[in-house]
Amino acid sequence: FLPWGNRKKVAVEMVKGVIGGGAGEDGKRVKDVSELEQLFAILAPLVRDEGMAAPAMYDSNDHAAGGGGSLISRTANLMGTLGITPSAMDQNDLFGGPNAGVFGQAPSGSFGGDIQKLAQFREEQSLVAKLVHVLDHEDTDVAYQMLNVTRRHIQPGGAARITVTMPAVVFAALGLLRRVQGLEFPEPVSVPKKEKEAEKEESKKDGDGVEATKEAEESNAVEEAKEESKEEGDGEETTSADDADAEKSSPTTEDASEKKEVEKESIAAEEVKEEKVDAQPNPPAAEEQPAQLFPEFTKSVNCRKLLVFLQKSVAILAPANPELAFKLYLEIATATDLLSHTTLPHFPNASSEFTSIAYDFLTQAFLVYEDEISESHAQIRAITSIVGALTSCWTFERTDYEALITKTAQYAAKLLKKPDQCRMVCLCSRLFYVVGKEDDTNAYRNPQRVLECLQRGLKIADACSMSSSNVQLFVEILDYYVYYFEIGNPAITDKFVSGLIALINEHFDSIGVTTAAIAETRAYYGQILDQIKRKKIEGESKERFGLIVC
Repeated sequence: FLPWGNRKKVAVEMVKGVIGGGAGEDGKRVKDVSELEQLFAILAPLVRDEGMAAPAMYDSNDHAAGGGGSLISRTANLMGTLGITPSAMDQNDLFGGPNAGVFGQAPSGSFGGDIQKLAQFREEQSLVAKLVHVLDHEDTDVAYQMLNVTRRHIQPGGAARITVTMPAVVFAALGLLRRVQGLEFPEPVSVPKKEKEAEKEESKKDGDGVEATKEAEESNAVEEAKEESKEEGDGEETTSADDADAEKSSPTTEDASEKKEVEKESIAAEEVKEEKVDAQPNPPAAEEQPAQLFPEFTKSVNCRKLLVFLQKSVAILAPANPELAFKLYLEIATATDLLSHTTLPHFPNASSEFTSIAYDFLTQAFLVYEDEISESHAQIRAITSIVGALTSCWTFERTDYEALITKTAQYAAKLLKKPDQCRMVCLCSRLFYVVGKEDDTNAYRNPQRVLECLQRGLKIADACSMSSSNVQLFVEILDYYVYYFEIGNPAITDKFVSGLIALINEHFDSIGVTTAAIAETRAYYGQILDQIKRKKIEGESKERFGLIVC
């Protein structure tokens, strides 16, 4: 065998060739799981350190993959609502087995501060991450197996490696989730109305043919009866000697034949009437609602199984990079909520289940925030991400949504620095008055809570000691007030906006020396006032904004 360093060079060239071929001709792609196993045997120097044992071969039951980190003990039952046992997430695979202690460590040698080696390492791991995105198969079950094999090989590589490579697996699985959704929860197939109308026309034609046949038979019988009666009358006139007797006998025969004809016509009319009643079409309401047929789902990997795969993948990453795991939990929660929203019209039971799973993912993200994210700037980024994720969710019950947004507002109020508190509390006000969705009638809106958030922000801004920071925060809060006033929040009136403008003018008048920060704040304030003045002369908003004093 080649030395480890030479094997690494070969692996780099190999993965570059696969990435280039995977984007082009079909023949150069990895076609199945066995080929992928062989590829990772060659790529071993890129995914693990020298001397580490190779992972076990792929197990279709997904028992080869372990869990991840200290969070596993709390999250083993995160998918309990799915009926999934936590056996595959046993901590012994990580901390009691041959790969114990690999998480949280840098690759062997730690590069000795060599920037060139660090850049080379990152480039190698980026190639492995790119490889994940060219692994694809038309069969979703095989595509899932490929992702499972990939995760099993990159999992023991250590914190520095999985921080780069595991997010690629997660996003590839999210893409596969959309494909599986289309198979498991397809749009219904309705019987075309033209086919139904053609069938009805054919049956109507058949009925008309039977009806015409009966009428022809009846008319023939009537004609025969007439001819018989006529022959009888002629015979009587020829053989009878008495003209009076012939005249008397002739009307009697004609009366009998007429009676028979009338009876037959009445019977035929009744039969035709009954057939018309039986042949009457169904009511229009039944025609307008044709039967909906759903194609049968024949795959072994469904959306629930993919969500379990995603949860395990992020749990592996969480100890190595909590902030990245936090963001991935939010991404998965948003995707699951969208899955619930799109399946609601035809699969309400599955939609309800996916809503609860999305709530579980958000809860897990909150746990990561509370336990692992303590740096101020990271907390600000995390709260901003939470607000973005929650405002894009559709399907939560009102009580569940209120619990999530209240918790987010509490995180904002507990930040260390007061300017950060002020900004994040005002940002959380958007959670209490959601706009911009297609179905605005069902969007969550609590105008009073919005006002409480903005007033809380004003109190925090007023408590800031630095005058420049103080007035800058006031201007930012004014922007929120104008926004909510424009979209029609009933709790935000013209008096609040006018009062805050007067307060900001007073602060600007009291500032002596104009710094670069103050000049920037003045420009920002001027843009807000210009916007208010434009609204005062526009037709739709003229009356509403005309009440603001600025």
